[in-house]
Amino acid sequence: MHPSDLITVWEDFHKTKDIDHTAPKIIEAIKAKNYTMVQLVVDLQDLLSSAHKTDRAVAVRMLAQVLQELPHCWLTAEELSPITMFMTERMRDHCAVFPGVLIALTVLLQQVHIKDMDVERIMRGLFQDIHCQSQATQERRNIYTAIRLFLTLHRTVAESMFNDLLYGFVSASDGESDPRNLLLVFSIIPMLSSSPNIADHMFEDLHEVVAAYFPVDFVPPAQDPYGVTHEDLVLSLRQCLSCTSKWSQYLLPLLIEKLQSDLVSAKLDAYQTLVACCAQYTSKHLAGYEEQLWQAVRHDVVGLGVPDQTTRVSGTRSDITDAANEALTAVVSTLYKELQDVQAVDNFLCVAYNECSVHLNAPESRLWSPACSLLVSIVKASHQASSFICHKVLPSLCSQITNSKSSDTATANTIVALEEFLLAAKLSDHRHGGNVDNIVNNTKNEDSAAYSNDDDSADAAAAAAATVEDVVASHRSVCLEAMAAALNASSVVVQAKAIQASHSVYYSGSDDKHWHQLLEQITSVLLSESGADPTIREKALLALSSPCAHSTEILSKTLLPRLTVAGTRRTNSDSVAEGECKSSATDDQSSKQDLVLAATVAVTRGVPAVQLL
Repeated sequence: MHPSDLITVWEDFHKTKDIDHTAPKIIEAIKAKNYTMVQLVVDLQDLLSSAHKTDRAVAVRMLAQVLQELPHCWLTAEELSPITMFMTERMRDHCAVFPGVLIALTVLLQQVHIKDMDVERIMRGLFQDIHCQSQATQERRNIYTAIRLFLTLHRTVAESMFNDLLYGFVSASDGESDPRNLLLVFSIIPMLSSSPNIADHMFEDLHEVVAAYFPVDFVPPAQDPYGVTHEDLVLSLRQCLSCTSKWSQYLLPLLIEKLQSDLVSAKLDAYQTLVACCAQYTSKHLAGYEEQLWQAVRHDVVGLGVPDQTTRVSGTRSDITDAANEALTAVVSTLYKELQDVQAVDNFLCVAYNECSVHLNAPESRLWSPACSLLVSIVKASHQASSFICHKVLPSLCSQITNSKSSDTATANTIVALEEFLLAAKLSDHRHGGNVDNIVNNTKNEDSAAYSNDDDSADAAAAAAATVEDVVASHRSVCLEAMAAALNASSVVVQAKAIQASHSVYYSGSDDKHWHQLLEQITSVLLSESGADPTIREKALLALSSPCAHSTEILSKTLLPRLTVAGTRRTNSDSVAEGECKSSATDDQSSKQDLVLAATVAVTRGVPAVQLL
């Protein structure tokens, strides 16, 4: 644009005050180096010094819009200093000027060449001269954006004035209600919390900023003008609350209070936030709160503390139970981080076991499953907790399985529970890097104090004194005997549960002698009258088709010779494949068992059993 054309542009602008029409032409001239920001300020001088606030507001907005469209590296430090000083002075002007000023300040903070002294001038003026909560929503958002940019791009300056920054932010965000602005507020707090200059008493101030919003009860209106969901706010607040362990003493009482709420959504949010916080906490942060947390979890898992609400927004009883169990695992795992008070953790485990164990002798009762799920959640948490609980629970469960007086339902439920405990122990091993056999088979706790407070002190002492190999051998034997007894049961329901449990617990893809032993028994079940049951067939075939040298041996030496297809034994694999699903219509000896065996061979070749059965 030729300089003479700018005269016409300014004449039109003074008449129309049309920023959107004029700004692009000014920006084009600046980029063409036919015009400068200094000249722009001079040409706007009449409006900037006008007695009318609306004129001053228009001039400032023009400056802000031109700044927005220029590259962040365009202006030099010498050019930025007078502009910065001008804008900070405008913060003492009428509030009508603030919208343009705040836009300009956020742009100035992003300038590559801005001096540290100019950055500090901007932020001090922002905190001293503008009362954030008196501004409109967009202006408040620009203030939060400026603070976030300050922390992100000018961390050195931010640390040098950290106290003023923190209290300025606390004052600015107090009472914020706009969901879009809250997302910004929640994103700033972790940045402040990570500062090396933050004093311990300041964490309480930050906590008070966010505690008022927990739990989030925002529901977007039907005609949503925000573009922010309830879940967005929940996740942002949770990340904020769990960003540091330094305010655990303020947050944990709040979470425990919400866990006692009758509102399902509040419980769910509290449990999930507790899990997130435990990732940052160690045992010292939970010290003194263990009992309250346990009672809250137990109350909800056994179904005493969850109202019958099943709405989409608040969640269901199942959601609360799952969240409570997950929180229990997180809490127990945290209790073993940087463990200092072993006695307190032992007491916690003893209380948990004693309150659950009273229900473990009644597999058909309503409280059986909740009690098992609580103990399973503890087993998942750590090696020590796994050893402590499994040492007590596994013998009891195995005894119930082998008890001939137990009903089929009770035995089936007990097998499922045993499977859950053993798999949980394996999961604990995988998470914490221990020895699978030692945990699954309940090796002794490395810290013998874990048994010191149990009523059965003599048995506990003996277990602690035993060698690792003795404990492994003892409990492996008991578990295998229980599985074997269940596989020999007369009930197909019990047998099916036993096959599934044996496969999921003992099969590892390796040539384990214990899995070989169980495979032999599973094969016997398949070849017995029980093999006619669809569930037995499905689970047995799944176990036998698992890659394992011994399963291949069973298929080739035990099952294949018994296979009768259309009354003829075929050795050619293609012939068998053609006829393996065809049973002889005239041969009475070609029974359902032949079809099972044919399916077994097919499964090993990759044919889905469901298509054959």
